[in-house]
Amino acid sequence: MRRRPPALLTVSLLCLGLSLSACASRSHQASSKPTSTAGAAATAQPTESHKPTKHGSFEVVPLPSLSPTPTPTPSRPAASWRNTPAPPATPPAGYQTAKAPLTSISFAVPASWEVFNAFNASEKQRLAEITGLETSELETSTSLMDLMATAPTWNAEGYREQMICSKIALPLPQEVIEKLINDYAAENGLTVVKISSVESANGTIHYGVTYNPGDGVYIAHAYLPRPQGSQVTSRIYTFSTERAEELLGVVASTLR
Repeated sequence: MRRRPPALLTVSLLCLGLSLSACASRSHQASSKPTSTAGAAATAQPTESHKPTKHGSFEVVPLPSLSPTPTPTPSRPAASWRNTPAPPATPPAGYQTAKAPLTSISFAVPASWEVFNAFNASEKQRLAEITGLETSELETSTSLMDLMATAPTWNAEGYREQMICSKIALPLPQEVIEKLINDYAAENGLTVVKISSVESANGTIHYGVTYNPGDGVYIAHAYLPRPQGSQVTSRIYTFSTERAEELLGVVASTLR
């Protein structure tokens, strides 16, 4: 089947911007109210939805304006808080270590994937080749990213597996994370397959898997904990729940 370079990656870039805006809104509401985190999640309001389409034109998503928020107690103490930092992770066979430099986290992704984490001129040129977009169109969306990793090959529908991480870390309680996933799915016509968690050396990773019946893409929405206590928004785009959790399992076992 004919390849459609801009499709999944363009959607990924747009969705990252929208999710960061929503995260900022939920985090601020959760931390500014004197009620419990569950109450904060119940009262949080979804942000305006701009559902991207597979073939739509590229939409510029502004970098959200964030207010400082206090850091709540994480679900599980991070390694550095226990004064026993986890040793560097060795990626399993067939994987490589990918580093998100601004949020200071690292984890393993498949060795065949291409990793972008500088977003300099050469990386943007390469992304333009992959997506079919102009480098000028990539400026705003890549400004939201700390890391992107993408598979080298297309599937039959013209998509690649990929993972993106935001450059902004926010303190997000579990209840807020679950609401973000459910709200995003409702606003974009996705099915929530599951919401769960997995442990890592940095703490608990809360995540949800959604399915898009329109294009058959599964997304693992994973909130990766940092030793400092905040979470980094990430998304893994793939083609089954099992594959999403396989990739996320490796991320969890190597997250530092």
